Amino acid sequence: MILRCLFVSVFGSHFWDRLCVAIFAPRLLWAGYVDAWNASPPLKEQLRFWGQLAFCATIGGIYFFSDSNLFVLLAGWWAWRKLYSVDPAAAEAAAIAAAAGGAGAGAGGGGGAAAAAAVGAATAAKNDAAKKKK
Repeated sequence: MILRCLFVSVFGSHFWDRLCVAIFAPRLLWAGYVDAWNASPPLKEQLRFWGQLAFCATIGGIYFFSDSNLFVLLAGWWAWRKLYSVDPAAAEAAAIAAAAGGAGAGAGGGGGAAAAAAVGAATAAKNDAAKKKK
């Protein structure tokens, strides 16, 4: 009973707030929704996020209903690496493209410095991995 009262109080307050803003300041309400929409990530990134969340929920559900079988977690980890692994060459190409395209970004004009540092770190990591293989 107390949880029901808490639920009604919290969501009722939110509903009343949105209703009052919609009646007395509709432009402010609309501007807030438009700003939130424009600040949201692109659909491709959102779909990737929700896909990863669904994957984790599925593995967690299978783990829960399989009486905490460790094999499920290991198979989930293997599948995650196969599905969502980052190709080092593609990551390096994206960093180079960001460095080339973002040189004039920022107030000081040094927007490409961070991307160039990322390219240098990716190249160094790639060279270190190549040396370890030898």
